[in-house]
Amino acid sequence: IVSQLRFGRDPQGKHGLSSGNSRLGGIAVICSAYISLFVYTYVLDHPYTSQINNQEVGVMELIALAIGFIGLTEDVSQQLGSLLRLCAMIIIIALGLWYLPELLPIKLDVWFNTESQSFSIMLYLFTIIMTVGFINAGNISDGANGLLVTIYLAFFIVLLSFDHSVLYVSLIIALLTFALYNILTGKIFLGDFGAYTLSALVAFNCLKIYGQYDVSVFLFASLLVYPCFEILRSLISRILTGASPFDPDNNHFHNYVNKWFLSRGYTNHKANSLTGIGIACLTSGPPFLIFMNNETPTSGLWLYVFMIEILILSLLYLLLLRAFKYKTTNRIFES
Repeated sequence: IVSQLRFGRDPQGKHGLSSGNSRLGGIAVICSAYISLFVYTYVLDHPYTSQINNQEVGVMELIALAIGFIGLTEDVSQQLGSLLRLCAMIIIIALGLWYLPELLPIKLDVWFNTESQSFSIMLYLFTIIMTVGFINAGNISDGANGLLVTIYLAFFIVLLSFDHSVLYVSLIIALLTFALYNILTGKIFLGDFGAYTLSALVAFNCLKIYGQYDVSVFLFASLLVYPCFEILRSLISRILTGASPFDPDNNHFHNYVNKWFLSRGYTNHKANSLTGIGIACLTSGPPFLIFMNNETPTSGLWLYVFMIEILILSLLYLLLLRAFKYKTTNRIFES
């Protein structure tokens, strides 16, 4: 139903892979997940409900929704400036972390006195920057069918092994359903509301699980490596070329992978879906399988997995970039 709505459609050429399609998929995902959460918590007598009946989870959800509504405004109006969205996001996250200081990752290795006031301020600012950065990274990655949603699906399945929360169960069911529809039809993608809300939930739950359990930060980093890689690559590239970090472009890794599939004769929809599934399986697939094969969350292996993933993504991006630049140069020369 949401995919058939006439408003909230992506402008032609903005995202390249999903131009003209509905960007309101986040509404379907979040509404279904939260309805399921409400039913399990307040209607059914389910064993998972005891894990989520506390204020902290409710506040985290509200913060994520508040961040998501920034994206929803952009999805519908498509006139909200990037800088305004960024400032609003920073304010909401800053207030949220001030209200929930237990989310601050005080277990991170540091080189100075963790009891000092300066450490608390620096950790607070660091967490704000990292959370804002990851949410924007998730939004950048929402460009191919099944890409971001499959990465987050694997992430919440892993989190379910730490905390049998009905929130995770609800999100897993909603994400799986949306992924199938998104990949098979290509009529809808998460949009800013879905990417912002889900990325905020991922970021906050990373902080929550990291604070409550003994787990390596590189386990999360390896599962979520693609959004992290893409925003860092994009920022470095724009700094080197003098481009604005706030302007959207179609020079992302998934754009080049999609071009590669198109050059092999695949239709637009098949190329789009193969791009999303391929990148998600390449990046989140190995750490997901390693974890499911009973590798400990504290293992030093996760650092090496993360580093290998970054190396592979960097090499593949450079190869694709070189290949398409070479083809473009040849066309110009032949003309």
